[in-house]
Formats: sequence, C-alpha cells, structure tokens
Amino acid sequence: MRPGFTSGVGLKAIVQRHGMTVGELARFYDGEFLQAEVGKKLGKNLTVIRCTGWQPNMLPDQTGVPWVPPSPNMPTPQTAQVYVGTCYFEAVPISEGRGTTRPFEFIGSPDLDYKYGDRLNARNLPGVRFREAYFVPTFSDHVNQTCAGVELTVTDPHRYRAIETAVAMLVEARRYPNFSWVHTGSQYWLDLLSGSDRLRTQLDSGMEVADIVASWQSELAAFNRQRAPYLLYGHR
Repeated sequence: MRPGFTSGVGLKAIVQRHGMTVGELARFYDGEFLQAEVGKKLGKNLTVIRCTGWQPNMLPDQTGVPWVPPSPNMPTPQTAQVYVGTCYFEAVPISEGRGTTRPFEFIGSPDLDYKYGDRLNARNLPGVRFREAYFVPTFSDHVNQTCAGVELTVTDPHRYRAIETAVAMLVEARRYPNFSWVHTGSQYWLDLLSGSDRLRTQLDSGMEVADIVASWQSELAAFNRQRAPYLLYGHR
C-alpha cells in the first residue's frame, strides 16, 4: 500500500497477502501503526491467545473446524484460496463469477473465448490448472449473458501463487479488444485493490509476468523482516 491509494479495501502499509493470523496482525498494527496515530501502543494491554494444534501450513479441511462463509461470495475454502488474486477482476469488465456457484473461481465475459484457458495452461503456472468454462451470472457483471472463460482449479495449494496467477490472467485478458479498466470516482479500481498504480501501469506497458512479480520482491522481503517480531507460529 502506497500513500494516496488508501480506501475501504486497504488502509495501512501492508502487503496484500500478508500471511498473518488476525492475532498476529493485531500485534503488528499495535507495534507499527498505533503509536504514530494515537501516541501510544496497547502493549501489555493487548492479549492474543495462541491457537493450539494449528500450524500455518494447514489447509482449512485439516483443522477440524467447520468453514463459516465470511461473505455470500466466499462459500468455500477453495474460494478463499483464489480470491486474494482473482479479486483483481473486479477492476475490469470481466465477470469474477459473482452470481454463479463458483465466485472467484469462474472468470469470463462475452468477449473471451476458449483460447484464454489454452494460453493460461501453456504458461504452466505452479499449482493451478484452467478448465474451459461457460457460465451465465444471475447478478453482477454480465448478468443473464453467456460468459466464456475459465474455471480455476488449484491442484497444489502449497505451490499455488494466487497473485502471480491473477497477474498472468490479466496479461492474457489484455489480448482481447474490449479490455479496459474500471474507474471508481477519480481513481482506477485496480489501483485501490493493489495499493498503487504500479501494477496497472506495468500491465499497460506490456510487461511480462515474471518482471512484474520481480518488481515487488525487495519490498516483500522488507515487509517479511518487519513482521517477524509479531509472528506467533514461526516464520513462513
């Protein structure tokens, strides 16, 4: 997150996929932001109770805890796996699967075709495959229109990289003539979702996926060092 791009979907200078539990995130906010805003930290008044029997590499179905949808459009743990990346499709006139039984797993529009999935599979992205799909959203983008596109299937959750995958999907979607960026007020929606205008301008300049992902690695490494004191369950 960079100054000038804060919104209801992002208010603080953290990375998009921060890899912290809610308790760890509370400790991070207390240590990094609260003092600057209100002149003091909670310190010992902040109590975070550690979970027992949980490890950061566990998948939801390994915890023994039932999945509770945090949103009508987050019906399954599989949705949550892909959402952190495919939410970018809210920023373009392409359906992100809202109005279907597979929100954020179905991606398509009347302007896409079967070649979209073929190009994505040809990239051999780790931990994911794309199935040619056709769907008709019952609400949201392209309601009651047949959309061509893909269904994402995560084949290896531990290798799957949600944001890199979504960047590749946007690169391939830009090949189609009706591709454009959605505005919200005076800003592009992608800028608010990603925290700056960098990703959008990189995509518009024709940068390839590997170069885009490489551009934020130094910032990601710095953030990992910054968050390290607040982790409760080991480094990851």
